[in-house]
Amino acid sequence: MAGMYRILMVALLVLVIVLMPGCVRSPGIEGREWQPVNQISDGEPQDIGVVFYLPNSRSGGLDERVDPEHYLIVAVHYDGCSLTEPRFVGIDRARLEIRFTDLHRQCLRPVPMTAWFAIPWSELPTEIVVVDQLGAEHVISDRRLSV
Repeated sequence: MAGMYRILMVALLVLVIVLMPGCVRSPGIEGREWQPVNQISDGEPQDIGVVFYLPNSRSGGLDERVDPEHYLIVAVHYDGCSLTEPRFVGIDRARLEIRFTDLHRQCLRPVPMTAWFAIPWSELPTEIVVVDQLGAEHVISDRRLSV
C-alpha cells in the first residue's frame, strides 16, 4: 500500500510540474485597453506622434511619482480639434496601437493636445511593438527602444 501511495504522489508531482508553466503565462495584451492618466492642452503646436520615457530617462512632464522603472510612459501628441479620447489598445499578444475617437467635425485651427499614458511593465511582455497614430512602428525590447 505504501508503494502505491508513493507512486501516486510521484505521478501527481510530475503532473503539477508539467502543467505549471501553462498556468503561469507571460502577460498578454490582446483585447486590453489603457486610458490616458492625464490629458493636457498644449498652447503651442507640437509634432504629432509619440515620445517614450523609458528606464533611465526623465518623465518629461508627467508626475514625478510615475517612475519609468515601473511604467512604460508615453506622451502622445495629437490635434485635439478633430480627435479625442486617445487610448492604447492591445491588438495581439505583443502589439499596442494608439487609437482615437474621430469627432468628424470641421476645425478652424488645430488644438495641440498631449495625452500621457503610464502602463505598468508587469502588464506588458518583454518585447512589444507600439503603433502610433501615424502608423509608425516602435519596437520596445527589454524596456529599451530598438532603433
